[in-house]
Amino acid sequence: MNEPQEAQAPGFDPEQPLIGHEMLTAALAQSMSGGRVAHGWLLTGPAGTGKGLMARLAAAWMLAEQRDAHAGLDLGGEAGFALDRDDPGTGLVMRSVHPDLMIVEPDIEDNKSGQIKLAQIRKLLSFMGRKPARDGWRVAIIDSMDDVNRNGANALLKLLEEPPAKTILFLTASRPGRLPSTIRSRCRVVRITAPDSHACGQILHDRLAAGGMPHDDLARLADGAPGRALQLAESGAADCYMAVCSLLATPTPDQSALSAV
Repeated sequence: MNEPQEAQAPGFDPEQPLIGHEMLTAALAQSMSGGRVAHGWLLTGPAGTGKGLMARLAAAWMLAEQRDAHAGLDLGGEAGFALDRDDPGTGLVMRSVHPDLMIVEPDIEDNKSGQIKLAQIRKLLSFMGRKPARDGWRVAIIDSMDDVNRNGANALLKLLEEPPAKTILFLTASRPGRLPSTIRSRCRVVRITAPDSHACGQILHDRLAAGGMPHDDLARLADGAPGRALQLAESGAADCYMAVCSLLATPTPDQSALSAV
């Protein structure tokens, strides 16, 4: 019976190239080919740099059923890597119905704190303790550890200290310094860096309609973090920023117009 899955990340496409994430893909390929895959991976970096998406893509690669385990990843230079959407395992991940993948995020309903609850962590521990349903890996993602309180982090320790065979746990964190050192020390840490403003602008060009703030300006405003830039654009914050800048650029700013903004 399939495990219940959390909703996948919006826009999840395994054939969409990622920029600036080669450190994780190379580390996964190297560890897989060497037969010593770390059970815990901590993906760090600024908010909006694609850590959650990268974890999902890594999970799709780990759960692919027609991949040569010794072939490594096709990194494609700066383009990151792509997966075959026709692979049975990858297809299940894309549809968020893979029985050997659990994605843990904050519950949207009845959750005033916005945190990942201890009950969710306990459910993950139970999930990881079972044998894989499709004779491969058992994979879990916590996106993100910024939303896990100390009780939840402590509950993860036993899993990281004594991981079951053929299990892998991907954690994301924008503020890894706030995590208990016991969590950090038991994970392989990979920093996901933001692409430069030009590369971020290219991503925005593919994702946003024309109009509004120029994509290169939006990329600079978001410090090169595509996720943050998309949030600024979709929330209307970027348009508000442009309006304020335009008003302040006049010799005598219109105070009523500024108040309206």
